[in-house]
Amino acid sequence: MHLTDEQFALLTTDQVDSLPAELALHAESCPECRVEVEAYLAVADALRNPEQLQQPPQDVWARIAAELGDEIQGAVSPDVESGPTAAPTTAAPTTAAPTTAAPTTVGDEQTGAESDVAPVVPLRPRGGGSDGRWVRRLTMAAAASFALGVAATAGISEWLNRPQSEMVQAVGLEPLPGWTEEGTATIYRIDGELRLVVDMPETEIDGFREVWLIDRNVERLVSLGAMTGDRGEFTIPDGLDLNEYVIVDVSREHFDGDPTHSGDSIVRGQLS
Repeated sequence: MHLTDEQFALLTTDQVDSLPAELALHAESCPECRVEVEAYLAVADALRNPEQLQQPPQDVWARIAAELGDEIQGAVSPDVESGPTAAPTTAAPTTAAPTTAAPTTVGDEQTGAESDVAPVVPLRPRGGGSDGRWVRRLTMAAAASFALGVAATAGISEWLNRPQSEMVQAVGLEPLPGWTEEGTATIYRIDGELRLVVDMPETEIDGFREVWLIDRNVERLVSLGAMTGDRGEFTIPDGLDLNEYVIVDVSREHFDGDPTHSGDSIVRGQLS
């Protein structure tokens, strides 16, 4: 799935590293999401430099009118000769009795001859056009900037341009006898480094969980570290042969100071 508006906005702040690893990887590899990230970055830059927003294009009101509906185009389109930042005017409501004078046309609507002000009409819900997306980006980026602080443009540009990451392979983790837990193990290559990401719901156990890579003969094993929470990310040591160490194992360990495997495995999965 693509990133949400909130996650795109998060990329414009200094909290970009708080995104889950798989979302960051998706944003890097998905062309559509990268376009959205660039758009949010441009909006955040405009927020930091508001002078860029003081001279909108001459046709901005016409585009807004088209977005809101043809029936109010005349009411919201100011005279372009009055300046690019002119706003539509309103008048105080009147309680005068209706007249039978011939109607005159204002935009696409008609009103009595005694009034030269466009009538108040209900607005239709906004559509999903490009202006709507821009406003949504502006709103989300502004909210994120106020809530989390203004991001450094150079830092986000560096994030966008960092080396691409790739998923090497993923495997399901099946429960061993006496256990019902399940999970997944995914190997990524990030900046030339192999990392193992284990996703597995956290449950209350007597002890703690530790992640291992075991050889195909189940004779040698390497500990990657303890796992807390529902996800653990571990760096695979350089030189470790994944053609040999093909078993991903999560064990229950006790706080006994013994660094060896307890022999009590919760789940296992074998890499291809």
